[in-house]
Amino acid sequence: MLWFQLFLLALGYAFYSANRLSFGVGLKAVAASLSLTAVQLGTIGTIFTLGQALIDIPAGYLADRFGRKRMLIFGMVGLGCMTTCVTTSASFAGAALWRVCFGIFEGCWNIVMYSVAGSIFPAARAMLNGLMMTFYSIGAYIGPTYYG
Repeated sequence: MLWFQLFLLALGYAFYSANRLSFGVGLKAVAASLSLTAVQLGTIGTIFTLGQALIDIPAGYLADRFGRKRMLIFGMVGLGCMTTCVTTSASFAGAALWRVCFGIFEGCWNIVMYSVAGSIFPAARAMLNGLMMTFYSIGAYIGPTYYG
């Protein structure tokens, strides 16, 4: 059962990275659709890190207070919803807002995912980090290739 849980976390991380890193595939279309400047386009691509910066420390607190499982589900559902919201944006401000929100949910998911993975095999945290990054890299390759 523990291996299955670990596999699901790793698989989730692969899908997450595929989603996150596929954004660049559509940048040309996004720029044309929203009439963005190069600076605005670059900002849209990276502004999610502001959301992460805002939530990383609170996410750990929230996971301790409300439980890791709830926060993991909250983060996963939020990532999906924010991805959908970004696609409905009609302006730079709207896209930027949804991307910041994406980063907030991403921060919640990331903090909890690593906490859960580390608690499955506490004596093998380095190996677990390597495993998670392997799945992240697989998703990072497959996502843009598939969506491109």
